[in-house]
Amino acid sequence: MEIWNQIFTLACTDNGFTGRSLSLVSRYIYKTSKSAKLQSLSVTKPQQIHALARLIAETPPNHRRVRYLFIASPGPHDDESDDRDVYQADSEEEGSTASAVDAADHGTAPCITEKDCREVLAAFQHIIRALAPTLMTLHVHFPFYRESLFLPTTETFPSLVELTLYGPYSVELPSLSDHPPLFPSLRRLHLADCYCDSTGRYGRIANVAPLLTHLCLPYQSSMADSLLAGLGTRVISRTHSPTSSSDSHGFAVGTLPSTIEMVLIDPGPPYTRIGWCGTGLMRHYMDQQRFREAMKVDKRVYMLKERPNGVKDAEKYWLDRIEGGEGSWTVLPNQLACTW
Repeated sequence: MEIWNQIFTLACTDNGFTGRSLSLVSRYIYKTSKSAKLQSLSVTKPQQIHALARLIAETPPNHRRVRYLFIASPGPHDDESDDRDVYQADSEEEGSTASAVDAADHGTAPCITEKDCREVLAAFQHIIRALAPTLMTLHVHFPFYRESLFLPTTETFPSLVELTLYGPYSVELPSLSDHPPLFPSLRRLHLADCYCDSTGRYGRIANVAPLLTHLCLPYQSSMADSLLAGLGTRVISRTHSPTSSSDSHGFAVGTLPSTIEMVLIDPGPPYTRIGWCGTGLMRHYMDQQRFREAMKVDKRVYMLKERPNGVKDAEKYWLDRIEGGEGSWTVLPNQLACTW
């Protein structure tokens, strides 16, 4: 039994297909693989998210050891297709699959409403609360507003080492300086396609993830100086005063953990000139210059070129990380927007 558990643990590191398939082998394999077949899961539609929430609620804690989770949903006006099965509760009959839901969910998913988005977030909250003790890698890809910069819960995630959050948020996370860190083991944090309020930005990150080594942030205008300040790097240029722990508007940004080894800046969509005024283009050019200076001063900083960030691309990055690759953290010379 112990040998089988080790084999299943090594095998179940994909989007959940292997775990689902194990239940079809035999009654014995169905029973002996229970503790490992939910280890790695990917759900990409509202129906799948709700089904997973029900499955997690019905599964005993010793059998819901989810370590790697990719969870995504289209937003209002999005139109995505996915032909994979959805998750449902197990059946004790031989030949049943751990995810036997093959819900009437195939083909093109209809656009979801604002109400659907709220229900998806509620189901998501139940899922991560139940899985907080075991999660190691979590990738969340929601194009609609969520309620906080990090996760909509104050649960501690003791084993989480990598977290990616895609999409905007509407309400800032309250100060957690007097609470234990939400992510005491987190090493890699990727925030994508969201506006990060500069006030206390890096201090908040340090509060929730004190041992962070890798950070990827969305590009924001005039953020080069505040980033250097957050890294504790001081630099003087002909046009800028020495950096401090404040951004260009004088707001305190806080300091990132001293354990930081790499900071990637994801530019998002390319700059498009609008109208005849060249002010925006000039600011964009100046920002590029500042990032070139920042990369010279602090070798941990990298400004990336635009790259794909759809659900399928994000899932590929997630799978690559599970398999031991660098995923979205790969930095090659031809991927840099600014060079020394």
